[in-house]
Amino acid sequence: MIKKSLIIIVLSILLGLFLYFRTSFNGQNNGARIIDRLPDAEYIGSSSLLDLAKETSPLLYFYKIKNRDLSSVEFLLAQAKNFGLNAQEKVYFFYDESGEGGLMFHVTDSTKVLLAIKNFNAKSPDKNKFENKNTVFFSDQLKLNFHCGADYLLLYSGKKFPEIVKRVSQAKFNQQSTLWKEYLSLKVYKNENTTVFSTSKKIKELGFDYALFSHNSDSANVYINGCLHNYKGLNPSLLKSGKGFVNSLENNRSIELHIDSKDVNTGKDFPFKALLFEQGSKISFPTAAFINAWGGEFSFSEGGKEIVKERVIVSEMDEDFNVFEVVKYNSVEVPKYSLMFNTNENGASFIKLLLKKGILRPEGKYYRFLYSPLLKMEKNENYYLFYSGEKAPKIDQCDENKLYWEFWKTKCLFKIESMSRNDLFISAKIPANRAIEKLKKIMKN
Repeated sequence: MIKKSLIIIVLSILLGLFLYFRTSFNGQNNGARIIDRLPDAEYIGSSSLLDLAKETSPLLYFYKIKNRDLSSVEFLLAQAKNFGLNAQEKVYFFYDESGEGGLMFHVTDSTKVLLAIKNFNAKSPDKNKFENKNTVFFSDQLKLNFHCGADYLLLYSGKKFPEIVKRVSQAKFNQQSTLWKEYLSLKVYKNENTTVFSTSKKIKELGFDYALFSHNSDSANVYINGCLHNYKGLNPSLLKSGKGFVNSLENNRSIELHIDSKDVNTGKDFPFKALLFEQGSKISFPTAAFINAWGGEFSFSEGGKEIVKERVIVSEMDEDFNVFEVVKYNSVEVPKYSLMFNTNENGASFIKLLLKKGILRPEGKYYRFLYSPLLKMEKNENYYLFYSGEKAPKIDQCDENKLYWEFWKTKCLFKIESMSRNDLFISAKIPANRAIEKLKKIMKN
């Protein structure tokens, strides 16, 4: 019995060694895959071109884009076949905030690719700087570079082209970079058509170790979903319910934020803390004092117009030409502003500090935040409410955390969808009309 057991153990060890060395041997003889060749960058990602074409087709038809058939699945497949590219495989991309970046395609026939590059290069007004059997540099102005291998095509724009080519061409099997390995191993948004992964300095400054984004669209909007990850864990948690302003269609800008402030008040790090201090420093706002006094809820809205009576002092003269001052009230149209936040036991001290620094200024029975219109102030329990006009805004239960703001001259809606121990899930809804307008202008030129 013992002998049989020893024989089984020995055979198992030999089988394991055989499988290990066979895998190692095969790995050494197999060529590097495209995922082994991918270079690192501040932002990396992948996209399924055919699925992306299907997804964006309703958007292009809705805005009646000329030549939209050029982005159809049928056209892309035909062109890819003509140029020796595999359109059914994902395209990988990488780029830095400096503007440098590139794309990598799967190739089915490198001969067709090289022929297409040479034909395109011959039509270019710029002369080649250098050319060999698999690398062509053809435009000083555009700084576009092509490098073609047996089963891949690199398209790159930037000064680091020689360095990138070396990385791509000398890659070994199963030696993909740590950055790409982490990105490709993530299960979040695994089935999405296009995803972007970043460990950039900007992401880390916001309090996260990496960010992963996915993209989709309908006939009028572009949607971005994001997962912001912190290895050590995130603070604070979101409130299940709070108080906020009732949504209004006339709002141009609005903020709703409802979080558990106990971790914030104790001085722990939290997402966007550095950004909050950076923005506050621009107006000498006492950010540290606000965090210490904040109860975790913040609501802001701006939108619409109201007629208010504004107090002014004018100089007049009597019959004897003596100058005297007269208080008058003018009717002035001002934007609607509403602001509400709650505080803990340090709330009163924080308000006094705002008054002392001149950020909040009393004017009769009204107040101003810096250059805001005149605002009424009400305090209800631990909530401070400021608003312009005669009527206070409607307040109701609110559990959403969102930002409705104008970016790139487009009104965008951002939301915090959920939060786990290590992940913050966000979403963005961006109207596509302005991007489409730019696309139409480009196509006209």
